[in-house]
Amino acid sequence: MSLLQASRIRSSAATVAFCLTLLSLAGCSGGSEEREFATVSGTITVAGQPLKSGRVNFHSDVVGAGAVADLDEDGMYKIDGELPVGPYAVYLTGQELTGQTNDQGVFQPLTIVPLEGVDEKYQAATSTDLTADLKVGRNTVDFALE
Repeated sequence: MSLLQASRIRSSAATVAFCLTLLSLAGCSGGSEEREFATVSGTITVAGQPLKSGRVNFHSDVVGAGAVADLDEDGMYKIDGELPVGPYAVYLTGQELTGQTNDQGVFQPLTIVPLEGVDEKYQAATSTDLTADLKVGRNTVDFALE
């Protein structure tokens, strides 16, 4: 075998190895199944009146995602960005700028506080019965609480 033939064989083997590496990496991307996404916005009312402060929290163990949005004076919210489609538990939280340090010495600019006039069951992920099943595209999810 000449030096030229040996060089061509090594070059061809390197090219084949490179192509196989690329193909195997492409297969590691999770397959052909792509996640689908949704946007979500809506309004929260309590006894027919807009909830003028607080946050709405979307959380899903099923899709492994969550997001939070602040409520405006009209009780409206809009989640920034997209969420994977699927079922979400929805709960509400209050917040207060406190600028306090907790018992472990960690500075906490915000403290979660109860929302007045909102049933406690809606204020925790473990007790809420508010849900949203997000579909592909734009979703408007309103909640009218009593």
